[in-house]
Amino acid sequence: MNRIKHLFQQLGYTRENGLFYLSEADQWVHKFPYRISNVLKNIIKPDAFYSLHHHGSVDLEHPEPINNPIILFFDKPEPEKRAEIPKWSFCFGQAPIVIINTDDHGPLDIFHGYQFESDHNYTLKSIDTDINTFSLINLTLGKTWKLLYHRYFKNVPKVDKFLLNNIVDARRILIAQDGYGLAPRLANRLIGRLLFVRYMIDRHVDFKDQSYITGNTKTEKQVSLNNLLLNKEQLYQFFYYLTDKYQGDLFPLNDEYTNEDTGEIVLLYDEQSHVTSEHLGILYHLFSGSHFFKSGNSHKGYVVQPSLFMVYDFEVIPVELISNIYENFIGKEEENYIAKLEEFNTQSKQYSIKAYYTPPFIVDYVLSQTVTPFLESNNSSGCRILDPACGSGIFLVETLRKVIEKEILLLGGDKKKLNNIRLWKLLKDNIYGIDIDDDAIEITIFSLYITLLDYKTPIEIEQFKFERLKNQNLFGGISADFFNTNSAFNKLFTEKLPLDFILGNPPWGKVASSRYQDYILERNRSELKISQGSQKLIKNVIHPELDLEIGNLEISQAFLVRVSDFNLNPNMKIALVVTGKSLYNSDSTTKNWRNYFLSNFVLEQVLELSAVNNKIVGGNQIFEKAKQAPAILFYRVAISKELLIKNVITHITVKPNRFFNYFRTIVIEKHDIKKVIQAKFIERLGGYDWLWKVMLHGNLLDFYFMLRLKSFKTIANFMQEYDLEFKGGLKIKDGNNKKRTDPIRQYKFLEVETRKEFQQFDLSPSMTWDEFVADTSGKTLNNTSRITGRNRIDVEGNVGYFPDPYYFKGEKLLVKKGLKAEDNFKAVAAYSNEDLAFTSTVCAIKTRFGSLVKEGTSEVLKSLSGLINSSLFSYYIFHTSSSAGIDRTRIDFAEIFSSPAVSNSEIASLVITIQQWIQQLKGSFMYDHNAYKIKQQLEHAYERLSLLISNSFQISAVEQTLIDYSTEIALPILKRSEETGYGKRNIFKALDLSQQDDQVYLSKYANVFIDHFKHRFNSVEQSFFVKVYVADDFIGFHFIVDKLPMEGNRIIFQQTGDAELFTEVGNLGIYSVTRDLYIQQDVRGFNKNTFYIIKPNEYKCWHPAVAHHDLLEFIDALARAETANIKEAQA
Repeated sequence: MNRIKHLFQQLGYTRENGLFYLSEADQWVHKFPYRISNVLKNIIKPDAFYSLHHHGSVDLEHPEPINNPIILFFDKPEPEKRAEIPKWSFCFGQAPIVIINTDDHGPLDIFHGYQFESDHNYTLKSIDTDINTFSLINLTLGKTWKLLYHRYFKNVPKVDKFLLNNIVDARRILIAQDGYGLAPRLANRLIGRLLFVRYMIDRHVDFKDQSYITGNTKTEKQVSLNNLLLNKEQLYQFFYYLTDKYQGDLFPLNDEYTNEDTGEIVLLYDEQSHVTSEHLGILYHLFSGSHFFKSGNSHKGYVVQPSLFMVYDFEVIPVELISNIYENFIGKEEENYIAKLEEFNTQSKQYSIKAYYTPPFIVDYVLSQTVTPFLESNNSSGCRILDPACGSGIFLVETLRKVIEKEILLLGGDKKKLNNIRLWKLLKDNIYGIDIDDDAIEITIFSLYITLLDYKTPIEIEQFKFERLKNQNLFGGISADFFNTNSAFNKLFTEKLPLDFILGNPPWGKVASSRYQDYILERNRSELKISQGSQKLIKNVIHPELDLEIGNLEISQAFLVRVSDFNLNPNMKIALVVTGKSLYNSDSTTKNWRNYFLSNFVLEQVLELSAVNNKIVGGNQIFEKAKQAPAILFYRVAISKELLIKNVITHITVKPNRFFNYFRTIVIEKHDIKKVIQAKFIERLGGYDWLWKVMLHGNLLDFYFMLRLKSFKTIANFMQEYDLEFKGGLKIKDGNNKKRTDPIRQYKFLEVETRKEFQQFDLSPSMTWDEFVADTSGKTLNNTSRITGRNRIDVEGNVGYFPDPYYFKGEKLLVKKGLKAEDNFKAVAAYSNEDLAFTSTVCAIKTRFGSLVKEGTSEVLKSLSGLINSSLFSYYIFHTSSSAGIDRTRIDFAEIFSSPAVSNSEIASLVITIQQWIQQLKGSFMYDHNAYKIKQQLEHAYERLSLLISNSFQISAVEQTLIDYSTEIALPILKRSEETGYGKRNIFKALDLSQQDDQVYLSKYANVFIDHFKHRFNSVEQSFFVKVYVADDFIGFHFIVDKLPMEGNRIIFQQTGDAELFTEVGNLGIYSVTRDLYIQQDVRGFNKNTFYIIKPNEYKCWHPAVAHHDLLEFIDALARAETANIKEAQA
């Protein structure tokens, strides 16, 4: 056995759990996207590589991990190849680790996959770690990446970031008003054309019939291209040569149109006459990596980042990355005609360049659920797709690759049999795109052309001809607005071409340039006229008179319904990346949109990405620039009410874990996949619109708990019963309004932002409003305000909005909009009888203006204070608020008022006691005996309050575990506690039998099963008991029905090793099940008279709430097994 194979055995790598050999490429090449498999097989050619993937059967119910990191292994590479490995690995960007066996006697070399030793030394940076860091178990549990991330990978950019920054820098200088003023479209075309040439050079195309690019090696030709940039006349002669040679629509050198009356071709502009030597000089510096593009240099104050163009290898870098970079410019005003270098010339702004584009691994997932199974199940390579907002074309490119790969498979795997005519037919018959920005179409054409060339040899490329795609397959410009029902593409897709899929990532938010609002109005008018039997336009199959509305003018909602106009193929499926908030925003228009959508479309799957792409926590995000949380909806047009009502939605929530936090690898845990009947989301069918948010962070048990809580009277009900209303406080700024505040000048003012004078049960204003105004509007010695921005007040104390002073007076309950972000998202409320001023981030609930105070009002207000400050309220808001746990730590007042509520004299009395003790504690010295006594009293009071609230809502033991789980596990997961330290609780900590607390914790999990099954299995002859095996990395629970052991314990703990645990529990081999542990984070099964579950030894996996979820699954599995046994016996 050679050294490398011995290493794989040592690490636990096998073909079954993710080890791939280059010599077996034909067996694995189709398991990876082409942009990855082609580079591994044909360019980098490692002897082997490791990536936790499957080789055998796949659990179709559980998605494979997405964006897995790859470890490359090289065994004694030749010196020439070894010299290329650093550049290849860097440009590949998918392999964080490179391991090289230089010889069989020296140490293994472990390298960083995409960081060089220095700016001047382009060898890979060494990683100092033991080889066992990369063992299968460590990879499975994410320990590898946790150990290495902060030391080697945090804040280290990959090739995509470098390339993005380089092109952005050069383009900004070229087009900025205070730069060189080149038209943005010309800059796009010029850079794109040069990238095309670099791609051809890096693909070893010789350009045999020209003399502009010279040299024998790739490097020599790259230098020749760079030098050509210094000669404008020759450069454009070369460009015209390329246009004549390859033809097609590739970045035209001029724009022209045909006069319809005369037939005359009119030239709009000629690129060559607008481009100057100064423009080309910037690009020379960029492509040559000259001194100008060295770190720290600047142009008119704009600091550029190092250019690595002489390191980039576009044979390795996928076209998807090149074209996706253009997404950063398309339709972005600040990056186009209004661009100014002075707006970017601070390093904080420049170095925060973020990507707008759809990550390729998200596209991979969408295709894995749509195009891939479609092609696999058909004996044809035909798969007609439309992207309605194609941008740079990544969905089209990846689908085209799938189509071509299927065609090659049908040709017996022989790529040589795929001639040019057939290649173009595959593209032109299957790939269609629309974009309102004509520049986007040019980038898409570039991307598709390059994709075709990827399947041709350098010699074949010499003779290749591009065909025209514009206005045939790709439609762009303002007239091609997807909502323009008169555009040419409408007739094509409604009458001639039945589509198999509509896929894409349409724009989000409000888009002024699109006519989508007009389309919605027209659609409503049309649907009113539809006869019952019409098949041309969609009807509401559940509620025919339902109008379509768009929530908050959200354009992605319009895209989601517009696609139905192209349902020429009744089996067409749709998958769009949209804002997830469309599923749970609580405003009436969005709710109406949901009703319409769910009444017309069969929603097959929702992939919720909100938890890994939000504004409440930093770190890795899916979409860096997304202002809203994303989701992917997979659906089709409903053709009958019965089909829609019976449909089961697969709801998947992607949550942050070690794999995502460190490398953006998406690993979906078992409990985060839910199956829900679509009717359960439709209120008219007895469903619940609020269920969307519950499914995001919760599960079936949370749904039932929430359903019970919804049966109680709400805060709003109490407000109506006791004639209460609410009013927000004053706004310091509200446009140009100026309102006098004389009536409250002597009121105490609650400053909630800086001084934090409003906490739970605690109001501690330190100034009157008059004093606050004087302090805030005060001048410094040089006569400038000490406070600027929204908190600046003029010297007279005028504000933008000022409510009636009544709301600041007397008895009221004050509630903050903001949640305590660092304290389990707790809300903040306090009862007050004082005159007290406050800002609009606080609201007062009090007797309606002009009404008499009703008896019992004080008790209600105090009771509500106790409730709003409780963990039950935090749980409720976490599972119902459209913002909390999504993109902010604030809630709407209306969401507060939807909470279940009670009025209870004991709660009311205890609330006042707590508020009084808090004030007494503030008046005591920290270490005196009185302060200690008050703290103890407060602790007991909080516990008593929690118990009173629990009893008032009859909260069961199971429901209490759900509340605890939301604060102890769910919120720390969302806040990425291992990285951020949120909650000061290590939810990934390993449990240790030597720690009594850990034994108690595991016992709680075990007792959930014991309490349920003891009634079923316990008898004189046998008992139900549990053996708990605890190893360093895993914990196994073995549930046994047999004679109780002599000691009589129903929970038996045993310390063991990892391998021994798998043998003891299920007679399993550790390496044979590790893949399942990685993919779904648990392994479970049945033996004779026993069943078992194995999960990582992590605190979060063994919470009592998780035990209840696991129990339900085992009960279901046992019931199905018994039903099968009965049927077998009857047969």
